[in-house]
Amino acid sequence: MELIKAFLEQLTRMQWSDYLDIIAVACLIYWLLPLLRTTGTSKIAGVVTAFLVITWLTDLLNLHTLHFILNEMLTVGLIAIV
Repeated sequence: MELIKAFLEQLTRMQWSDYLDIIAVACLIYWLLPLLRTTGTSKIAGVVTAFLVITWLTDLLNLHTLHFILNEMLTVGLIAIV
């Protein structure tokens, strides 16, 4: 019962950006990660460009979780492409 109370208290303290961050991470996992498996150069360039733009937007909107994930993916991903 304490766990449920703590969870509900946490939900009331969350801001709109926290909810947006959770939704954005879910969308990233669902839509963008499968695009990384493509082999076409133009598709890869499009995905990298999309990642850069989304990373910039997440920094502006203070979506910390998504920004961290995208930064790490860009760091590792750019090394893997080379």
